[in-house]
Amino acid sequence: MPILVAVESRSRADLKKVGGRNYWAHASSEALCAVFFDTDRGDIEIWERGQPRPAMLERGAELAAHNARGFDRFAAERLGWGP
Repeated sequence: MPILVAVESRSRADLKKVGGRNYWAHASSEALCAVFFDTDRGDIEIWERGQPRPAMLERGAELAAHNARGFDRFAAERLGWGP
């Protein structure tokens, strides 16, 4: 089962105007926090800016997100969490 992830961020870039890729490429864009939910175990992990890589990413499970091909994919790449 997948791990669901939601990322909250802020930026001077207007997401609706520039799209997910350009939003995350913008120098002002930063992730504030992310919430991970393991659908198999029912575990929740909250990651906040400045913390090490989220432990749930080490489980090798597939990640799923509301906008996995757009916004969330580029957020994960920017944060070094993989494609």
